[in-house]
Amino acid sequence: MLVLISGVSGAGKTTLIRQVLKKHKDYAYLPSYTTRKKRAGEVDGNPYYFVSEEEFQKEQQKGMFLEWCEVHKGIFYGTHKKVYETYAQRYPVLITDIDVVGMQALKGQKELDCVTVFITVENEQQLRERLIKRGEKQIEQRLARASFEIEHMHLYDYVIVNTKIDVAGKELEEIIKKELQRRK
Repeated sequence: MLVLISGVSGAGKTTLIRQVLKKHKDYAYLPSYTTRKKRAGEVDGNPYYFVSEEEFQKEQQKGMFLEWCEVHKGIFYGTHKKVYETYAQRYPVLITDIDVVGMQALKGQKELDCVTVFITVENEQQLRERLIKRGEKQIEQRLARASFEIEHMHLYDYVIVNTKIDVAGKELEEIIKKELQRRK
């Protein structure tokens, strides 16, 4: 099962995913390819494979992505077929952080068993505060993107409003358990 997590920047997607993965060693995070720069603490393969735009385009032209998208100007993300196949052979649950467009592309592929979850916050002020707290430099760009993402929230199987990280983490964990039970 592939759990596709999307949501507004600063909603706590990464933190929630880490909470679930820490409790469930048989689940894995599925890293994407990206052309964005590494942030402090990130390493290649966790949470992304960091590649040049040229490398990304070569893989895209060879048809190596299950989906790909330019999320921000000049910043590409994509789910690589070989990475997915390797992880899917080893883990019953794969979780990935993906944008709205990528989610739609993956959910539309019948051979993939996808569950979609959108993570958001209570309001724009809370989002702005979280972005400032984490040191985000492009706040207005992130808020504009958040409006686009929220417009697509209705396309998801589940929506979690992250007001308390522990509660939201348990909610995500319960969604995954429920979906696994449905598949048995």
